[in-house]
Amino acid sequence: MSLDQNALNNEEIIQENETTNTETNTEVNEVVENTVETTETPVAEAPAPEPAAEETAPVEETKVEAANPTLNLSDEEKSAIEKELDEFNANGTPFKVEFVDKTIGGFRVAYKSYSMFLPVSHVSVRRSPKKEDLEELEKEAFEVNIQDIKENNDVKTYVVSRKKFLEAKVWDNINVGDELEGTVTSTPAFGVFLDLGGFEGLIHISRLAKRRINKSSDFCKKGDVLKAKVIEVDKENKKISLSHQEFQPSPWDGIEQRIPKGTKVQGIVRRLTNFGAYIELEPGVDGLLRNGEMSWTKRFNEPGEILKVGSKIEVLVKDINEEKENATLSIKAITENPWPTLQERYPVDSVYFAKVTQVNPKGIIFQLNEELDGFMPKSKAVPGKRNAPIPYKVGDSVEVVIAEIVPDQESLILRPNVEIVEEERPAKQEKIDDKFKKSSKNSGISFGDLLSDAIISDLNKIG
Repeated sequence: MSLDQNALNNEEIIQENETTNTETNTEVNEVVENTVETTETPVAEAPAPEPAAEETAPVEETKVEAANPTLNLSDEEKSAIEKELDEFNANGTPFKVEFVDKTIGGFRVAYKSYSMFLPVSHVSVRRSPKKEDLEELEKEAFEVNIQDIKENNDVKTYVVSRKKFLEAKVWDNINVGDELEGTVTSTPAFGVFLDLGGFEGLIHISRLAKRRINKSSDFCKKGDVLKAKVIEVDKENKKISLSHQEFQPSPWDGIEQRIPKGTKVQGIVRRLTNFGAYIELEPGVDGLLRNGEMSWTKRFNEPGEILKVGSKIEVLVKDINEEKENATLSIKAITENPWPTLQERYPVDSVYFAKVTQVNPKGIIFQLNEELDGFMPKSKAVPGKRNAPIPYKVGDSVEVVIAEIVPDQESLILRPNVEIVEEERPAKQEKIDDKFKKSSKNSGISFGDLLSDAIISDLNKIG
């Protein structure tokens, strides 16, 4: 069969796929659909002859033969080349082709003078090839993989893909630790996407810089060029995770000179944990305020009970280390210790109305006022009743009495302002005597008389 018939079949298949979509389960139809959708864009970008003529009619075969007069093949030559191409397809082997001409939806290329079709959508790894990508095809031979093979009336048409070859090349050569440069394509809330030459990589917002970034769009904009380091490659799902913070200066550089140890700083509460709170001293510089450094007189289970994320507080920098990038903070260090003189203002046995703020198995925490909390052990809340439930709940207002203040332990103990009256036990001596008394003919001493006072007391309890 001559090349004219082979080329004509190529054009018929392309035109057929522009008007029908009956074979949606085959990959070649997907390629053709993409080709039809993107025909106008690449043709407009490429330095092609009259675009209207390319969209309405196939290129004349005499023009193809003039471009490459050696395209005419004998049936034996054609059969040998097809056998070779089928092996390439079975093994996934790339091979080099040469540009022949533009055609509807793509390009005609040739392998050993055998004509094949390269869709525009498979020229590059980009969704829409750049003008430079299209012009590059005409300069020298380039490698492709077979994308699909379609047969019509015993005539094979090979659809090839340069994109498939380029993708495989990229994924085989990209590694964790590589440093790349890319152009920002978008800045969603969770990070920044970089164009890495047709592939996109994601820089998560937490890896944009060594300081806190609230909005990625505040850090960069579309079109900016950023350096990035590859931190993860997911070849199966074709995802690349990147980091830019390695190329950013550390906000801790020179921090010991800017905020020396012992400095009072107004910071912002950024994060709460069960052991303390992280306070932002400068953008990217957070110090730790531990629970024990928050208050002299407030009792709490979690920092969130007395601090709120986003609020501003004044702290003292107790220690700061540029090399280790950490700082320890304190509120107590800049407030007076009230415990040495607390008893003068809150005398023992003085009475207050207090609000229940916490109830736990060991007792109750009361808020006397904005300054002071006190603790009532369960033994004082329900004296003499080991398994009795605590009679208070959070929010209750209770009249309490200051029972004890221990400044060294920063402890203020409370008790309810009620009189505890122990229930008197009835005397059972007579009952015990009557139960165990026996007459004695010889001595006249009863059995009860022989018992000691301690034993009688125990028997009274049993009785």
